[in-house]
Amino acid sequence: MRILLIRHGDPDYANDTVTEKGRREVLLLRDRLQNEKIDKIYCSPLGRACDTAAPTAKALGLKMEVLDWLQELHASVEIDGERVSPWDIPPLYWQENPQLTDAKAWMDFPIYDGCHLREKIEKVHHALDALLLQHGFRHKGHIFEILPGYETSNETIALFCHMGLGNVVLSHLAGIATPIWWHTMFLPPTSVTTVYMERHRTDLPVALAHFAGIGDTSHLYAGGEPISSSGLKNCKAAFFPPETL
Repeated sequence: MRILLIRHGDPDYANDTVTEKGRREVLLLRDRLQNEKIDKIYCSPLGRACDTAAPTAKALGLKMEVLDWLQELHASVEIDGERVSPWDIPPLYWQENPQLTDAKAWMDFPIYDGCHLREKIEKVHHALDALLLQHGFRHKGHIFEILPGYETSNETIALFCHMGLGNVVLSHLAGIATPIWWHTMFLPPTSVTTVYMERHRTDLPVALAHFAGIGDTSHLYAGGEPISSSGLKNCKAAFFPPETL
């Protein structure tokens, strides 16, 4: 099985949709995804994600299944009197605290007290594992047990979601502490991250999650469309022109 995790287009947060630039990105994304042989589309309920997924779903003749848990995380922490998202914590906070690199213990770090982050993250983990089980893969630690009948699965599913939430999904599949993933992986608007659920041994029904093209925006490069920096904190450039890549 293959998972395509896709962030929404350049966001118009005020109206919960995509900008004019985002609409151009979405059409280039649609053209790319038409060749990906997608079997199922799952989407966040938020407008910017639905507006990103809709052209692809229409082109492929697929129905979008909206999943509430794919929406962006609504949580913030207080840093020096300022409320910031959990993925915008300054580097010195997470660099100097080894607990934040532990895949299980990081959610108990005091900085997250009061924002119910553990409850929200675990909800995503459980829902993701349930979805994978529905498609024939049972999550067991760092590996995935392949259920009978799915040993040669060539299914492709697409998850249209958000940057913060998407990185929670990817870090869970990788078994890596989410803060490390949040603070090192940037998923640009309409980027595609491919995860191959690869069978590791022929004699055992066991798979590993292998990542390819994390945050890939080659469709924008091919279409001459700049890459939006939306989601990068304090980035001076609004867009990254293709010729700089």
